[in-house]
Amino acid sequence: MPKSPKHDETIVDRVTRIRRMIEERKVDADIFSPFLTSHAPADVALQRRAANPAEAEKITFDVHKVFPDSSLSVIEAHETGDTVVIRWRLRAKWSTPLPFAPKVKPTGRPIDITGTQIYRFVGDTIAEKNGEIDLATFHEQACQGLSFESCQEMLMALARSPVARPE
Repeated sequence: MPKSPKHDETIVDRVTRIRRMIEERKVDADIFSPFLTSHAPADVALQRRAANPAEAEKITFDVHKVFPDSSLSVIEAHETGDTVVIRWRLRAKWSTPLPFAPKVKPTGRPIDITGTQIYRFVGDTIAEKNGEIDLATFHEQACQGLSFESCQEMLMALARSPVARPE
């Protein structure tokens, strides 16, 4: 069944909005639902450390604060139904502590890692976010010179236990 022109504009608009948010650091506050639920590893790690559990779900990780000199680019983007999947690449120097492992000192080493973000839309807003980060590569590139304990703290903060979903 052919798609209507209006539907095609919506697809481009969602992907373009996310691409701008990632690559150009142009955060469109209206793109996120006030009821956003994030299961992305860095977001979950921050939410675990939240002082106020009632506000925890609204906390999200800002990669540009931790990696201020970063280059974050979209490798590919696809939309199917209400879901947009983005594969991204981050090139940066680790120069600021990770907010979910603040005791771990940054090494200043360069990193070049990839990951995937999955955004589920309800209408024109993102209601759910999920994703994966190439932690093995981050560990290999960034953790040289850190103690075993520091590496373990950082990786454990990002680790997610499987989430049981209701059927």
